[in-house]
Amino acid sequence: MNLRTNSSAVLALLLAGTISALSQSADQQLGFAQHLQRSGDAPFALLEFKRFIYLHPKDQRAASAHRDVADLYFGYFKDVDSGKAALAQLLKDFPKSKEAPGAQETLNLLSLYRGGQSDSPARLPGGLSAGT
Repeated sequence: MNLRTNSSAVLALLLAGTISALSQSADQQLGFAQHLQRSGDAPFALLEFKRFIYLHPKDQRAASAHRDVADLYFGYFKDVDSGKAALAQLLKDFPKSKEAPGAQETLNLLSLYRGGQSDSPARLPGGLSAGT
């Protein structure tokens, strides 16, 4: 009987945590992702930005969240292909956003560099190198 009570208590706590996370406002979710990014917790920031995009796909701030995802892939994870995918998704979902021109420019630079048409690595916003 005691084991059943403990299992029920654990299940209740897990459900409460899940419901709490889902009940956060878009502002809270995005703010938490930005806080994690500023504090240097890139892996969790990436997850939170992706969660924001998943839960709020039509929110205009999702365009900047896509950009933040790309920046984390480029800068922290050194994963150019995933960064390019994040920028491509930004352009697909938010072609008229203020982030779209910069995303397109970055993809163009990466295309030039990766295509062997440039002798020097393309420089990404923030001084990141496309060759990293």
